[in-house]
Amino acid sequence: MSKKPTNCLNKRYHKGNSLIEYAIPLGMLALAGLASAQLLTQGVPPTLAGNLNGDLQGNVIAVKAMGSDSFITPATVAATNPTTGGNTPAGTPGSVVLTLSNGSTLVMNNLATDFNGLLETSGAAGSTSTLSANMETLAAELLASGEISQAEANLIQSLAQKGHEMAGAEQFLENFAANHPNPADWDQPVTYNGVTYATPRAMGEALIGYLDPQTTAANNPLDPSYVAANGPNNITKQFVDQYNGAVSQGALSNPLVNSIVTQLSEQIVFTSDAVQHSVWQVMAPGSITPGQFNQNNYALATTINSQGICNAGGGISCI
Repeated sequence: MSKKPTNCLNKRYHKGNSLIEYAIPLGMLALAGLASAQLLTQGVPPTLAGNLNGDLQGNVIAVKAMGSDSFITPATVAATNPTTGGNTPAGTPGSVVLTLSNGSTLVMNNLATDFNGLLETSGAAGSTSTLSANMETLAAELLASGEISQAEANLIQSLAQKGHEMAGAEQFLENFAANHPNPADWDQPVTYNGVTYATPRAMGEALIGYLDPQTTAANNPLDPSYVAANGPNNITKQFVDQYNGAVSQGALSNPLVNSIVTQLSEQIVFTSDAVQHSVWQVMAPGSITPGQFNQNNYALATTINSQGICNAGGGISCI
């Protein structure tokens, strides 16, 4: 009887793995690495935060510590303020401690506690967008803590959305200033959201700011009389009307809520007026140049009679 030949392939198989068996797991690791890189560059998807029963705060998922109802995040969370018109994000957002009506405290990280610094580094549109986002976060956290009702949270969220609309108009005008350094270019029609305006000044007056003197409005930016003459499509008027509507419906009856929402709202609407006024000044001979647009916005907006949320009282302190 002849001896059965040895199967070399089987012998090699039992002693080690073939190249393709290394390639498959290595390929899977590479795909995982690509997915991780994409997550780092594109931000954390909201669905992931939901799956973890957490709260998406900027690009960080805040989770609840065991036995706690409050979300926690690392103390070294980086600033996530928007960048607009070539400006850089605000570098040092603050942490705000809110003393709730039941005596407990709620710590909120990454809020814009330095209005002047935010304007200087993020520009008008970036500041308005950041302040509006802060308002949205505030409403969500106060609702989760039981400090406000769903109806009250909805009113505050709606106000914040109107702030984002305002930021869109401000962004358009900031970009126009950056792209049109010659004042003569400003005497031409512009189209925003499908509507054509005779000039950037006409757009600014139609959509943002006050028609009353700016120095008067600075004393109380949320006084509805200052926007009474503005047209129905003026976003600043809509914002002010919504704020006063929230007040009349009791959404800000809680002193803590009233204090912080009022401060954020004042900063939002007065920033819009600074932008509108800067557009007017660019088109006024001998006033400012387009290159001074952002600098002028900062100079005007920081004259607001606002204490800032850290000094607003009503159960608010900053750390």
